[in-house]
Amino acid sequence: MQKKFRDNTNFKRNKMGFYFNSGGMGDYLNYLSAIYYALENYPFNDYVLVVPEYLVELCRNALRKFPDLQILPHSQSLVLESCLDVRRVKEETINATVTHLMDLGFIYYARTNPVPEGYKYYLDLDLSDVKLHGSLKGKDYAVMTPCFTADSRHMKAETFNKIKNYIIDLGLKPVFLGNQKMKDISSGDGYVRSDKKISLRGGLNLINKTSVLEAAKVIENSKFIVGLDNGLLHLGAMTKAPVVFGYTIASPIQRHPSRKHGSEVIDVVVSEDELACIHCQDKFRFLDSHQFRNCLYNDFKCLDLLNFEKFKAGIDRVYSPDFNLDL
Repeated sequence: MQKKFRDNTNFKRNKMGFYFNSGGMGDYLNYLSAIYYALENYPFNDYVLVVPEYLVELCRNALRKFPDLQILPHSQSLVLESCLDVRRVKEETINATVTHLMDLGFIYYARTNPVPEGYKYYLDLDLSDVKLHGSLKGKDYAVMTPCFTADSRHMKAETFNKIKNYIIDLGLKPVFLGNQKMKDISSGDGYVRSDKKISLRGGLNLINKTSVLEAAKVIENSKFIVGLDNGLLHLGAMTKAPVVFGYTIASPIQRHPSRKHGSEVIDVVVSEDELACIHCQDKFRFLDSHQFRNCLYNDFKCLDLLNFEKFKAGIDRVYSPDFNLDL
């Protein structure tokens, strides 16, 4: 690493705040790399990080190298008033510009672009002291994610149910993770939802039954996690488990997990030959009045085309002889 400061000198210390104020869990997990970079390279500040309450424990784990860092929930955000500088996502965001979430994190919080060499990776978690759910010990299972924050990132029930049945056919137990009550600013109604038409029969329902770190432990010990562009897939990328990641409004260019360690991340996509408007959030940035959680054409054609056969091909990739299984 290139030195930035002189050795054996005293710095004028300032108090700086980082505020995760806009986005969902996937955004925040990407932004953590920028916080890590700032803490490691700019030691003359005293830092405080304010995040949604559900992420406090995970952030303390991911940033464990910096024990003096204050990590507080949103309910204690008044502490930011004492900070000389508070870095946050501004009202006029630059999100969804075919810019990767991690690049955005460095622009928002570290004021630098491109991402410095060696930092464009999800942070590792230390899950050695996190207990695995007792009913999963010694069992082969795969993780599915029934909850969603936007209709445009909502796997169709028919697709979900077929994936679940295929997992059972592979001799695995489907395990369902998520939190229907988790506050999520990016969600239209402020809460994560799930589809009542999906079937959880034959699997283990852990929705609302784990913390974020406990969910990470479940994912780390799974054969793979499969879902459609949600925070738990990004959480899975902080472990070493294979991730089968589906995309609709945003492309892999913007959201593909960048991991330093772990197995291959498999992208499940619809091509432009199949659907001209696929990855609409990447393309149509002048539609300022349009909320991409909805469909511009009101038919969600991308969800029809992101079908079971595409996800099956991704799952089968996990079992292929040349799969990069770095466990």
